[in-house]
Amino acid sequence: EVCVKRGIKDAKADATSADVQAAVGEPVPQGISPKPMPAEIGQKVPQVKAHRFFLTAQQIVIVDPKDNKVAEMIKLEAD
Repeated sequence: EVCVKRGIKDAKADATSADVQAAVGEPVPQGISPKPMPAEIGQKVPQVKAHRFFLTAQQIVIVDPKDNKVAEMIKLEAD
């Protein structure tokens, strides 16, 4: 989880939308197109290699590519 958080923050992924509501097990909200997981994260955390992600203001949302549903949410701490 820490690797994913650090890697995505380092990738400077743009927050998709501050007010997007996402929940584990729910489909990706309309209008969101998740990005591929950065390669360096896939190397460190193989289980999320094929997954995609998007950011909200407070969290990294990991998306399962098989069903396009939210697999996990990682809270971002304020820097």
